[in-house]
Amino acid sequence: MLKKSQNITVSGTSQTEDGQIIGYFTANLADDGTASTSATIADRELYSNNTAAYKADRNEFSGYVDSLVDG
Repeated sequence: MLKKSQNITVSGTSQTEDGQIIGYFTANLADDGTASTSATIADRELYSNNTAAYKADRNEFSGYVDSLVDG
């Protein structure tokens, strides 16, 4: 018997205005409704200098993932 499933991976990056990557965001959405998310700081110094922007991007990403889960 074949059991099929579908998972969706969503990704995003937090960047400075000149395109330097502060961090990465990833979410995995399973067809059974479960979801997992992760956030990674790619550059500690950039993060220290752009904490508010990183956190705003992380919150925006979380909201986007929530909208997909809530469907």
